[in-house]
Amino acid sequence: MLEIIRNTVEYKNFGLNVLTISAIATIMFSFVKGYGIVKQGNEIWKKKSGESVSPIFFFYNLFFFSIFFIYGIEEKSLAIICNGSLFLFYIPILIGLKKYKGFSSREIFGAMIMSLVIPAVFFFDKRQVVFTFSLIAVVAVIAQTKEIWKTKNFGAFSLKYLQTFFITSIFWSVYYTVTKNWLLLTLNIAETTALGIALILEKKWRKPKRLSN
Repeated sequence: MLEIIRNTVEYKNFGLNVLTISAIATIMFSFVKGYGIVKQGNEIWKKKSGESVSPIFFFYNLFFFSIFFIYGIEEKSLAIICNGSLFLFYIPILIGLKKYKGFSSREIFGAMIMSLVIPAVFFFDKRQVVFTFSLIAVVAVIAQTKEIWKTKNFGAFSLKYLQTFFITSIFWSVYYTVTKNWLLLTLNIAETTALGIALILEKKWRKPKRLSN
């Protein structure tokens, strides 16, 4: 483990520079993002419900963070490794969804197809695999959006999850710009935009409920 850390971009360039500062910030915000994921899991288990939550969306995130973890090791980036390790936090969410909502045959099939990305990173160029798999985010986001749009209610979908991911995605954009990782920067900007729209809708739909209480 120590050898991995010594070989990272952050370790080799450690000092009072933009790379070090942005790396420390993104690692800290990975913990913030982890908090958001835990809150999402708590929301499902506390409400004993998977209302307005798409299993496909969270299966996607599980596998995306998994390959992100592998990608971070390949790129020798401690910040990306820390971010990728968040895949572990998605396991309780999916267990909760299985218990309180269940998975349809289509969702199980989708998860099986997405799981193929794990062996793919060992046989193909990791940058291309990350990019290709990231395109599937469109399907995952659409699936989650449909769940919410059906009732115009966020149900068991956590506001904290949205907020933490929106905030951290902004800082990841800074990190990718500094490290000149234009591929992940482009994808991250798209994610930030989608999260921003979701927060606007959340405020629009929940405000009437708060006023009526």
